[in-house]
Amino acid sequence: MQFAIQGPSSNMTPTEHRPSFACHLVTNLPVKAERSRYPALRNRPLVIVEPGGDCDIVLDSSAEARGVVRGMTLGEALWACRKATVMQADHRYYRKTDDRIFQALQRRFGGVERGGRGRAHVRVDLQDAPYGEAHLVSTLLNAAPAGFGPRVGVGPGRFISYAVASRAPQGGTLRAPLNPVAFLSDCPVDLLPLSTEKITRLRRSGLHTLGSLTEVPFAYLRILLEADAKLARDLALGIDDTSLSGDMRRAA
Repeated sequence: MQFAIQGPSSNMTPTEHRPSFACHLVTNLPVKAERSRYPALRNRPLVIVEPGGDCDIVLDSSAEARGVVRGMTLGEALWACRKATVMQADHRYYRKTDDRIFQALQRRFGGVERGGRGRAHVRVDLQDAPYGEAHLVSTLLNAAPAGFGPRVGVGPGRFISYAVASRAPQGGTLRAPLNPVAFLSDCPVDLLPLSTEKITRLRRSGLHTLGSLTEVPFAYLRILLEADAKLARDLALGIDDTSLSGDMRRAA
């Protein structure tokens, strides 16, 4: 049986703001996938790297690998966390893991769209939910295997629902506020659908949050992000037309 969701998540009070997307987000999917097949890696600092030009760069890292962020070189990561276990990325395995989660969502819901690794968006319509909203939220959270701790965010567009999901508790749900701009302001630039290279450019220029993108001249953003500057600025301002067209996959 398939369901559709509309309206706030089960831990929110209904308002006039009626969200249209639920984002099902598994953060740190590469780390969780590796720990799923190699349980000995659990609770240990883990850094997953991939080739990046002249050196390996960080694709993902566990919470125990303090100070390590995506886009760092392997040398920088080991300087930040010298006890980290380093693994080469197995993208084929991560794709298979992601596919299993996506297929589980498809079996349970209509209108499911891919949004990038570990992320899917569900068009939501509570009025069509036969067993109520709480059951739907539970069904969303149970689509991922044990130990993957999905987060669910509900909002008016794909990007906003994604940003909200990134702030939801692991294994929990959160709904977008009526005015998402202040909420988005503190979100990291890593959420933007940009290449790793461009995210790294922003960070190395001192631009770490979406709010910081609204405080610098647009011409400066054009230098850093080229054709992606307008998209980045619009999303930082809560101008999210992704409910109308396009998906939110991170650019290659």
